[in-house]
Amino acid sequence: MVHTATAFAKANYRRATLAWLADYRYGDNVAAYVPKDVIDRSRRNDPEFAGVFSTDFVSRLGDRAIGGFGPGRYPDADPGMPPPV
Repeated sequence: MVHTATAFAKANYRRATLAWLADYRYGDNVAAYVPKDVIDRSRRNDPEFAGVFSTDFVSRLGDRAIGGFGPGRYPDADPGMPPPV
């Protein structure tokens, strides 16, 4: 038997987590200790891909399913580290 309050709490937690991830931006991923001059400020408000996948889900993926997501290497996705100052 499922306890109604527990099920409700879990559903709300999942919704809150998804809402937070949907609004996750590049600038949200920069810690306060990172020097401001090494951050590409023009990208601070760009959406960032963020996903949460359970171990059960990932472990069930076969090679065919994984291959359907693309090559797995996207060199244009991250501009890399800026040159030393």
